[in-house]
Amino acid sequence: MVIRVAVARATGKLGSIVGDLVADDPELELTGAVVSSGGGHEGESIMGWPRSDPTDWTAY
Repeated sequence: MVIRVAVARATGKLGSIVGDLVADDPELELTGAVVSSGGGHEGESIMGWPRSDPTDWTAY
């Protein structure tokens, strides 16, 4: 059974580490990442994922 994980503050120090650990673990699946709008990373890809528009529900 795979455990699905979403990482909050994915571009922060700990969030980056957690994202890498989740991505490397075959029993975990990285399914989401959250970035604060004041974090300076909005609009960039995170952990290899392209930026998504939270108002575009067709992507889900």
